[in-house]
Amino acid sequence: MKKMLSLMLASALALSLVSCGGSGEQASSVPSQSTPAPESVPVSQSPETTAPVETSPELNRADTFDKIEVTMELDVMLSQAIVTISNNSTYVFDGNVSVYFKNIQGNTEKSDMIFVEDLTPGNFTYARIDLDKISEIDTMEYTISDSATFVPAPSAEGGTLDEETSQNLAADFRDGFGGAGNPEYATSWYHYVVSVEVFDTGDMKNAVVTVSDDATSDAIDRIGNTVFANYTKDYSIASVEVETASGEQVFTRTW
Repeated sequence: MKKMLSLMLASALALSLVSCGGSGEQASSVPSQSTPAPESVPVSQSPETTAPVETSPELNRADTFDKIEVTMELDVMLSQAIVTISNNSTYVFDGNVSVYFKNIQGNTEKSDMIFVEDLTPGNFTYARIDLDKISEIDTMEYTISDSATFVPAPSAEGGTLDEETSQNLAADFRDGFGGAGNPEYATSWYHYVVSVEVFDTGDMKNAVVTVSDDATSDAIDRIGNTVFANYTKDYSIASVEVETASGEQVFTRTW
């Protein structure tokens, strides 16, 4: 009887050891089946982030933001600031301009935002802003919104060359500012002019003045603005473009 009890106890003990061993093996298998956590995978190795992304070419800041001029003039009688925004770039400007009116201590007395839409090259817009303490205003600072856009102005070329209008405009420009063909009486910048052409698109006429590659920036501005101010209405011209002999567009002004 005692021998039988001993055999039964031995059998029970053996079953208990097998059960515990099975449990231990199952628990130890979990780490061996685990995979690296998602954050351990470098983002740069992700197919989504390494795929090439097409972006629009960046515009040179010196050709865009730096050529948006913002100036202030105080109208003491009306207690207003006249803020003028000029587009001296060759792009159509669209954006918001935040202005900050400072006192002599450099503190902001008032701020405002001016919304500018489709300001074409060579043109300007302005806003009148009421000031409660105009006598304390010393300077104005401004920022242009990062969301501002600069869209290339449409080229004056692309239409049909209007030979008659081109010849007449070139003659008037020469007689008025080129000394009527005598260099001794011409303006200091006229000698840079190579040709004057007018193109007709069917909807409008556009003038293109070609200048030599050594033309100075001051001469280019004078040439473009002189043609725009003196001849656009007489010849029903919608825009004036100045380009160098090598084909670089350096000035655009449109109505």
